[in-house]
Amino acid sequence: MLKDLQALPAPARIRVIYRIRGRRVITTGLFLGVFNRRLFLLDLGSCPPPCFGRLLGIPLRNIESVTAQPEPA
Repeated sequence: MLKDLQALPAPARIRVIYRIRGRRVITTGLFLGVFNRRLFLLDLGSCPPPCFGRLLGIPLRNIESVTAQPEPA
């Protein structure tokens, strides 16, 4: 999975399914890169306006799946 993630162009729109404290979380955001065994993305749907988004650093071991999303028209 790490090689697939590193092949993605940054910033790419992705959907990530991961586990945190036993809960399953699904989020969509802009892929920024993989650093220090973490996937970094700008979560676009997590905070109300005027907030632009929040930066997430998800440990790779917690990730169940990553799917590239098409760019909105």
